[in-house]
Amino acid sequence: MPIRFDHGDIRRLLKHFGFHKMRKESFIYIGQTFGVNRTVKFDYHSDRTQLKTGTAGAIAKSLGFNDQQAMKDYVNKHL
Repeated sequence: MPIRFDHGDIRRLLKHFGFHKMRKESFIYIGQTFGVNRTVKFDYHSDRTQLKTGTAGAIAKSLGFNDQQAMKDYVNKHL
């Protein structure tokens, strides 16, 4: 069974790590996770909208997690 995230999970995760938009209307967020500067492409719609599993996997890799399960564990533990 695939691991599911919604847009609210990702938005809270980016806020937790201190990411901010590159420009006002940009979909690119910049910040730092685990001591490394990173960029994440994320188009927020609403908190309850589910992400596709491929998109969640790409965001997990961009944030420096090994896989989606590691990111889900982090979200459940810290947020």
